[in-house]
Amino acid sequence: MSFVTPLKILFEYFLSVFIWSILNPYGLVQTLRQTAGQFIAISRSIVKGVMYNDTVTFVLPFEGTWKVANGGIRKQTSHSWSLIGQRYAYDFVVVDDAGKTYQGPSNRPENYLAFGKPVLAASDGIVVDVRNDIKDYHRAGTGWVDIKTPDIRGNYVVIKHDSGRYTLYAHLKAGSITVKKIHFEHIIKRPTRACTRRREAQRSGAAERQTVGRACRWWWRVLSVVPGAERGI
Repeated sequence: MSFVTPLKILFEYFLSVFIWSILNPYGLVQTLRQTAGQFIAISRSIVKGVMYNDTVTFVLPFEGTWKVANGGIRKQTSHSWSLIGQRYAYDFVVVDDAGKTYQGPSNRPENYLAFGKPVLAASDGIVVDVRNDIKDYHRAGTGWVDIKTPDIRGNYVVIKHDSGRYTLYAHLKAGSITVKKIHFEHIIKRPTRACTRRREAQRSGAAERQTVGRACRWWWRVLSVVPGAERGI
């Protein structure tokens, strides 16, 4: 792959996110909400200080061997250090022996090795939010985000854990999520399937996104989602 290709993908990604954030009403609202949350988090850290004294433990949200395509606990490796809500997010991909994330044409989401893989809950908890109706995006292998998508997270599951922490499982396959938010409470016990995966991101291929709120703890319970669609892989 030439050096021009990654630059092209990066350019397409930032351009399409900009268009989505400004011209898509849903994107504009989400961008404003994220900006407000950013300021609230910064203000809270100034008033209360930042403490890292967590002792909770999570398990990885998948079986087998996956690769961390993006993410880390330090500024140098963080998914998006400047965005507090995504500071400890991770993009996971499945690769073959040659290091490739797909087989066949790269523009077909089902050709990615992570597509259709089970996604597991990182710990016991309560399902507090679910979205399962966003179609899989047809421009896999590019940097383009679907500028018409109503939610940049795509299909997702949010789980609240006993520790007061939340985990978000995003960019999941359309129609694959099996857990539900029933009267705001769907209790999950380890281990339980929650979903199957879909493709995730332009830059990292078929990646599953996990974001841990405030701290990190992983758990085994399959939700039933698959990496899916508002973004090209």
